[in-house]
Amino acid sequence: MLIEAWSFWPPGPDAPDTPPCSFVEPMQRRRLSLFARRQLQAAYECLQQAGAGSEQIPSIFASRHGEVGQSLRLLEQIRAGDSPSPQGFALSVHNSVAGLWSLLRRDQSPSISIAAGSDTLFAALTEARLRLSVSPVSRILLVIGDESLPEGYQHWADDDQPSYGLALLLHRDQGQPLPTESLWRGSRCTAAAFVAALAGSR
Repeated sequence: MLIEAWSFWPPGPDAPDTPPCSFVEPMQRRRLSLFARRQLQAAYECLQQAGAGSEQIPSIFASRHGEVGQSLRLLEQIRAGDSPSPQGFALSVHNSVAGLWSLLRRDQSPSISIAAGSDTLFAALTEARLRLSVSPVSRILLVIGDESLPEGYQHWADDDQPSYGLALLLHRDQGQPLPTESLWRGSRCTAAAFVAALAGSR
């Protein structure tokens, strides 16, 4: 399994806080959270780099905590005796970004959403490797993202989780090698370390 193309948001320290997501209709774009926008922007740029912007490509979306900020707001609404927002709930479920990606691109390819705690990156890469080894497709899009934990959850944080979106277009037999397994296996690898290793191998 090799990396045909990849993209990371934010791409650098001078990048704007809000990804442009110019490929999304303005009305839909206004409804997107920063959590979703980072992943959608990274996925879009990744496929554009590979010249695969219009192709139907199976996908894996992964996140350790998902839309944790939105989930906390819903819980606070319930605690206050209010009815939670239906739209807020729809955008808080763990496969919401995968669903948005499919709808925005009219892509009916298979997709799966993964959460595996501190092993999420490792689990997602393992899923991609297995899918490429047993299915007829030669490419799969892996998108992983998280956001900084809200203050209410900081007490239970076991690492300093940044807000980011990372997209990898993985190919069965063409592209650059993944960073060594010792780097990305399990909780010893952060997304930042993984991206630094990728950038260093360009």
